[in-house]
Amino acid sequence: MRPLLVAVVPVLLLAACMPGSGAPGGSAAVVWADVPTSAPSPQLQGNVCLNGAAAEGGDFRTPVTVDADPTGVVAVRLPTLNTTPCAAHILHGDAATAVALAHDVRAGETIAAGATYSCPAGDDPVTLYFTYAGHTQAQQVDYDVNGCAGWVSAPGRSARFVPLTWASDLAALH
Repeated sequence: MRPLLVAVVPVLLLAACMPGSGAPGGSAAVVWADVPTSAPSPQLQGNVCLNGAAAEGGDFRTPVTVDADPTGVVAVRLPTLNTTPCAAHILHGDAATAVALAHDVRAGETIAAGATYSCPAGDDPVTLYFTYAGHTQAQQVDYDVNGCAGWVSAPGRSARFVPLTWASDLAALH
């Protein structure tokens, strides 16, 4: 029986280290993405700033999450419809800020499946990329403020409402 155990362990270790496996925390619900090195270029159409943010399809039965203990966070703040100048900005946060924001994501109340909300358009969208030691990709979370409440989501994941601590934690980005 011992040779079988030795053969299985390397396969399990290899699977745990592959991107998209949920490593480092083991959560398969996280969404891995490349960290942007420059801000995207929004388009100006007439007097309206279009940021290109759009909802993505996917299996929305799994709530958005991120693993605990990120080493940092990179945020892309997209312009709102009437922003002048029409420009996106990249912000950064240290490990303490990243840990606080990651906690906020995990602590957020999940939005019930099939729930319907009629909310005014979102304003001031931010995409967060949580970085982790030993990984070239980051875990992505999209933040949107709307007339109902602020919430976080990720491509193919269901949303969570953000707790009240989110605004002050987000303000620590620079």
